[in-house]
Order: sequence, then C-alpha cells, then structure tokens
Amino acid sequence: MSEIETSYGESIYRLERRTTRTDLNVLKMLRHMGIPETTEAEVDEVLDGR
Repeated sequence: MSEIETSYGESIYRLERRTTRTDLNVLKMLRHMGIPETTEAEVDEVLDGR
C-alpha cells in the first residue's frame, strides 16, 4: 500500500509541475503579445456555466 501511495504522490507532483510549467509558458507568451491575463471573474463565469 505504501508503494501505491508513494507512486500516486509522485504522479500528482509531476502533473502539478507540468501544469505549472505550461501555465507559466502561456503567461509569458500572453505578456509578450500584450494580451491581458484572464480574471478570476472570467474563470468563475465559465465554471458557473457548467
């Protein structure tokens, strides 16, 4: 059981790192192009519409 938990934890960590790297890369591109970041209100609007 311990091996499964460790493997799961490592997978979540790798996924979080990959997602964070992607978010940062997209943010750099948007800033470079002068496109404003998405606001929390815009995110809420999309999530509430589900």
